[in-house]
Amino acid sequence: MGLGLSLLVFVVVIQANLIRQVEETAAANLPALFVTQIPQLEVETFDALIAQQDVDVDDPEMYRRTPLVIGRVTSLKGVDLDEEAVAPSERWVVDGEIGMPYIARQPPEAELVEGEWWPEDYTGPLLVSIEADAARGLGLGIGDTIGFRIFGRDLTAEVASLRTVDWGSFGANTAFILSPGTLEAAQPQHIAIIQTEPGNETRIINAIASDFPNVVVFQTREALAAAGRLLGNISIAINAAASIVLLAGLLVLFGAFASMARERRKEASLLKTLGASRPQVLGLYAAEFGLTGAVASLIGTAIGIAAAWPVVTQQFEAAWTTPWLEVSIILAATILVSAIGGLVVGRATLQHPPMRVLRSL
Repeated sequence: MGLGLSLLVFVVVIQANLIRQVEETAAANLPALFVTQIPQLEVETFDALIAQQDVDVDDPEMYRRTPLVIGRVTSLKGVDLDEEAVAPSERWVVDGEIGMPYIARQPPEAELVEGEWWPEDYTGPLLVSIEADAARGLGLGIGDTIGFRIFGRDLTAEVASLRTVDWGSFGANTAFILSPGTLEAAQPQHIAIIQTEPGNETRIINAIASDFPNVVVFQTREALAAAGRLLGNISIAINAAASIVLLAGLLVLFGAFASMARERRKEASLLKTLGASRPQVLGLYAAEFGLTGAVASLIGTAIGIAAAWPVVTQQFEAAWTTPWLEVSIILAATILVSAIGGLVVGRATLQHPPMRVLRSL
């Protein structure tokens, strides 16, 4: 039962953290609207349109717009890319094409861990700021070079800085950010992120559709809600599988209860002979089995939480919280089942007359 409980706690803790990340943390921090394919020649008109919808376009916490190019990594340190040499956890940045904005001013959420940001009026050779984990996976450091193929043209960028990225926050959350001064002539399309109240989303979408019919708008709140529902449905199936293991443990436990009932007939008979009442015997067994269940529950819960922590924080890179309510419910249910088992054992032993049991010894 303890092993089955540890598996169930492991699953419940992981799913609780992931669902909380999607429904609470991400929903609070991610943009309400994500807009793509904004023509570069019409960005000022687009900004004016968004400002008319009660969005403060000068507030970086409410509105961002930046040019975005699509490219892929072709070389590292002057050597052709070998995907097998890239750390598996960061291989997603080289598996195919990836979006890369070029930004002059350092975004407020871009926390540099090494190197420096380029000046706002920079016009020199192409530089790149890389997310720190991606840089480690690629084996790159400050001053190293990385090759990109952008719009069919091979470009080489020098690593200027490494930065941390909170993937669940509002801002420029990309593996690569390029410097200005090189890609402007290509006139890439822009993207924008907008933070607004839920009731204002439809009005903004209608305004964009009217004046910019070729622009694509994504509502992230609806996508997150759908993701939360999907995780919830998946968790039902996973919990069912984990519960089977726990059920198997309970069946074994009930078999042990039956065996204990036969072994404890002498004990119960002696207690009755010495003056113990029926409720006292039942309470004794319930307390004993409940205490044993509590010990098994605490050990199993500790194992489940300890196993879930690296999965949540390292594999999913999500913020960790212990779902005490869910864990407490599991603990209470396990202790209750154990105490009921003690009552079953006690009742089974008391069904036999004490004198008959003692004579048979």
